[in-house]
Amino acid sequence: MLGSLLPTMLVILFAIVVISALFARYAAKTIVQPINALDLENPLGNATYDELAPLLTGMERQRREIVSRITALSEKQREFTAVTENMREGFILLDANDRMLAVNGSAAQTFGADTKNVIGSHVLMLNRSVAIQQALEQAKQEGAGQSTLIRGAKTYQVLASQVLDHHAAAGTVILILDITDRVAAEQMRREFSANVSHELKTPLTSILGYAEIMRDGVAKPEDTRRFAGKIHSEASQLMSLIEDIIRLSQLDEKTALPEMIPVDLKAICEDVCQRLVPQAEKAGVTLHVNCEPASVRGIPKVLEEIVQNLVENAIKYNTSNGTVGVSLKRSGQRVELHVSDTGIGIPEEHLSRVFERFYRVDRSRNKQIVGTGLGLSIVKHSADILGATVALESKVGIGTAVTVSFPAIDLR
Repeated sequence: MLGSLLPTMLVILFAIVVISALFARYAAKTIVQPINALDLENPLGNATYDELAPLLTGMERQRREIVSRITALSEKQREFTAVTENMREGFILLDANDRMLAVNGSAAQTFGADTKNVIGSHVLMLNRSVAIQQALEQAKQEGAGQSTLIRGAKTYQVLASQVLDHHAAAGTVILILDITDRVAAEQMRREFSANVSHELKTPLTSILGYAEIMRDGVAKPEDTRRFAGKIHSEASQLMSLIEDIIRLSQLDEKTALPEMIPVDLKAICEDVCQRLVPQAEKAGVTLHVNCEPASVRGIPKVLEEIVQNLVENAIKYNTSNGTVGVSLKRSGQRVELHVSDTGIGIPEEHLSRVFERFYRVDRSRNKQIVGTGLGLSIVKHSADILGATVALESKVGIGTAVTVSFPAIDLR
């Protein structure tokens, strides 16, 4: 009996299983459909089972927290980018494997790279210089490192600092500082100190030599007056040098300078040239003065120094039977002082340095010419203070011309 019913029971059981599976699938779809349709961007705005309310409330809280953190991170990223992109210094941030996480515009420009193309690459792909490698190695060993990088005419200081996270190395920050001007200023300072020492030592040595001869009674009575004259001449040269150095220092620091006032530049030019006529005649140089009425805003003493230094140089570095031309004219909104000579001229390769302190084109010849070697430097500094520009043109064997252009003023 049971054996005859078994096939029927198995068929019924199989039918029940199939029907149950189909019903379960349908029920699951019906139950899951509202869940699949949930708007995760707005969990509390969904109309679904009450049983899901705690879950949706938690999701909304989590969503808000995630949005808040993302907003905070985005704001920090914007601040970080704003700071680094507005830095004049180059900035590079590396991970623990020396791969670049951030490179600002200054660093990219320094190394001629595209920021987007180097992010994620090793720092040596940006620059393989020994300076970068030295700074990195020193930072890893000592926590901070520095080196000097030279690229073309530019000099950079590379500063590297290790970033620690719970006493473990997490990365490195590299700063690239342009120190070209500082290096040039330091070089000029060294040259200036060396030149001052030399220029002071030369007349002092001469003075001491003549003084020792006179002190020891070696000089003949008829030579004593001549030696005293030499001592006086060298001492005067030394005093002129010291006065010029002090004057340059005042111009550098802009100290002890009176307020600028309207000045009749024509009167100053004519007065200075008149005083220098005897010096020109002694040198066999003819002085031609052609000044139109012109006024500028400036400091009378400083303007007088500019004119005097230019005209004196034109006389000193001229040739016998040469001429010096001094002209003053108004050109638009500028007043131009032009001093030219028919002297020895300056080679083209020296033109860019003639305004440096103590710079001499031909030291062997300049030893025969009395002067401190600071005249043109004083002219340049004085012109800068008065808002004027200085231009110099020269050809060897033809002569030199210097033009100082001042802002004009109208006294009417």
